[in-house]
Amino acid sequence: GRWQDSECIALKQDLMQHEHRGTGRVLLKDFYGAAINGSFQYTESKEYLRQHGILDESNPSQPSVIISNYINGPSNCLASSRYYSVCCINECEALLQPLERHIGAPDALPSEIVELVQRLPSATVQAPRTLPNSLRQRLEEIASHHGGRVPLHGRLFTQWMHHAYPRECPYPHVSGTASLLTSREFQSAHGDQHVLGAQALQVELEAHSESFEESDEVSEVPWSMEEELFVHVPMRHGASGKSSSYLRCLMMVAVVVSMGLASLRASSSGKSAAGWTSKKEKYMV
Repeated sequence: GRWQDSECIALKQDLMQHEHRGTGRVLLKDFYGAAINGSFQYTESKEYLRQHGILDESNPSQPSVIISNYINGPSNCLASSRYYSVCCINECEALLQPLERHIGAPDALPSEIVELVQRLPSATVQAPRTLPNSLRQRLEEIASHHGGRVPLHGRLFTQWMHHAYPRECPYPHVSGTASLLTSREFQSAHGDQHVLGAQALQVELEAHSESFEESDEVSEVPWSMEEELFVHVPMRHGASGKSSSYLRCLMMVAVVVSMGLASLRASSSGKSAAGWTSKKEKYMV
């Protein structure tokens, strides 16, 4: 909620001090290291982080915590009931709103999105900026997947926003690969406490420090082309609204003409049966 937003921002800023190479991620060894060095948070177990889609294991030698997913995770909700939870505000929603307002449609051309995003700042991204070619190419791939336009309310564009704003927009996992559970639900399902004690933290820190392999290569944020649309968007064929109206009118005229010809055939059939004429007539419909 907004009243606790200052605490969420402070938590994000603290995690960013341990961020790994601008990826919006904190290496798991640094995450647990911060807990051992005095932080009262960052004690969630690896199983708990994985269950909630917070743990990035795309590089097995460098498992990391996704900052935006962690901030919006259930462990940072201060109050909850059977019907609601009071959690951190998703900063990505504030970035999506101006895009929706300017585009005014459920989808857009890649060039439109690039132009808007390059002028759209966030709490950690300055604007104006020039988007790297890799982001532009990803957007073109999404558009190619959908016939030339990018749906704004699908998994692929949400994933693209995570790449454009890694500290504000959560990474969208494919449905069924992660689920949000309260600590009580997690314990009931897995039989383990979701919070590690001091001794367990030390064991995890040593294990991940030993298996960690430093690399000079630029770390890449995971990307997959698995789409999930929240709202079905019909494929566009380039027809304008005006031509579509003409087409509808022509279809209505064709229906009326067809009905009239059918009535005329029925009338002629009745006359033939009454002995008025024996001539057969044909009509093109």
